[in-house]
Amino acid sequence: MDRIHLFEWEDQEWFPELFRDFITDHLAFYMGRAYRAVVPQLAEAMKSTEQTSIVDLCSGGGGPIPALLPAIAQEAGRPVSATLTDLYPNASAVERINVQVDGAVRYRAESTNAMNCPESLRGFRTIFTGFHHFRPESAKRILADAVRRKAPIAVFEAQERSLWRILTVPILLLLGSLIFTPFVGRLTFKRFFFTYVIPLAPFFIAFDGVVSCFRTYTPKELEQLTEGLDRDGYRWETGRYWTSDLLIGPYRITYLIGTPVAESGAA
Repeated sequence: MDRIHLFEWEDQEWFPELFRDFITDHLAFYMGRAYRAVVPQLAEAMKSTEQTSIVDLCSGGGGPIPALLPAIAQEAGRPVSATLTDLYPNASAVERINVQVDGAVRYRAESTNAMNCPESLRGFRTIFTGFHHFRPESAKRILADAVRRKAPIAVFEAQERSLWRILTVPILLLLGSLIFTPFVGRLTFKRFFFTYVIPLAPFFIAFDGVVSCFRTYTPKELEQLTEGLDRDGYRWETGRYWTSDLLIGPYRITYLIGTPVAESGAA
């Protein structure tokens, strides 16, 4: 099955903030569970590159980092901080995360382009369920920017381009949006109305979930995106492995990890 870059609502600049935030809030809620399996892998990559901070790109409603950070720090054996970023920051997530007392995670309120990160954002770059939003030329620019700044980067996708996931992902997202909306993000009258009275919000997230599967890169395609980006002492690893969750069921995580050889030593 070839990769098809179909229309996705969340990608559109004109897409109403109400629905964009609904999608990203729900994804953040699910991803905290979906990406537990990557903690040892990410922590090991951070240790090998001597990184103690994460710069999360395409964070949406917060992504999995706030939920995973304590486990990452424990696995890494050192304190770890994180900065969340997005091209369209989720305002309610920014407010919710930035008032936390410990300050280990903060959400950058300014728009952040993953293809050209500000010089001030230094750390181990991560992208969770966000890389499929980019066409190959843009995806390669994200990787090239990391190489240019000699910043390690890890890309993780919990969906994949398979018939099984194309059939199951929209069902899970549709049911999840109807069940969990009262407990996810801020339940406003508009969010309630467009979830249960005129269910546009569940439609948008289910639609985008299907498209995300069609857009997701395979390990081989991720490897092809790194061609020519290893000449400056940069090492790439890509693959896919099975994991499972009580709510999500069995699924595979696809990953791409790039590290500067000079910083990672023999890793």
